[in-house]
Amino acid sequence: MSKRTLLFRTLSFMFMALLVVPMYAQVDDEDEDKDETEEVEAKFDVKQLEQIKKGMKNWAAYRAASPIMQINLAGADLHGMDLSGFDLKGANLKNADLRGVKLIKTNMEGADLSGADIGEYEMAISDLSGAMLNKANLSHCDLTGARCIKTLLIEANLSGAELIGANMRKANMTKANLDGCDVENCTFERTILIGTSMEDLTNAEGAKMTECIYKQEDMHLYSLPDVKYLEDK
Repeated sequence: MSKRTLLFRTLSFMFMALLVVPMYAQVDDEDEDKDETEEVEAKFDVKQLEQIKKGMKNWAAYRAASPIMQINLAGADLHGMDLSGFDLKGANLKNADLRGVKLIKTNMEGADLSGADIGEYEMAISDLSGAMLNKANLSHCDLTGARCIKTLLIEANLSGAELIGANMRKANMTKANLDGCDVENCTFERTILIGTSMEDLTNAEGAKMTECIYKQEDMHLYSLPDVKYLEDK
């Protein structure tokens, strides 16, 4: 094979490579864009959102028909809804709009609410009183002004959450993670804080800490007669 022929073949191969590589790169970019689009489209289950908006009885029947179904309401707009008593155990509620929502005695054990907005909506505060949120992920949630009276938050992750003006009276936050929370004007009264991590709190000096329970021997405080406060009415 002559040097001229070898040079020609080498140049031809290099030219083909320059054509093929961009084609593959374009395909990869298209696949990546497609994946991102599918991820956005699959943000929450549209059918589940429709079912939950029909009320608790309808939702209970829907869940009973598929008890092991994963609830995906990530990013869903649920603001102002009354979800009291609903079974939302293990639900994916990441970045959901829960402003002004009522979650009284709602079962949300193991639910993921990371990044959800649970603040006020048109002057209405979110009510999570008596809700079960054990081991739930509420990291970086906005819980401004929320009522969490007697809420179960055992081993829950609230790191970085905004608890400004929230009412955590008699909430059970045993072994919960409150690291980095903003607790300005947050009420912790007879709140169970046994083994609770509360490092690097913001505005800690503005929190209202009254008769909090830090060890098992102080649990008798929890059973003392309640005093009615204006915020509980």
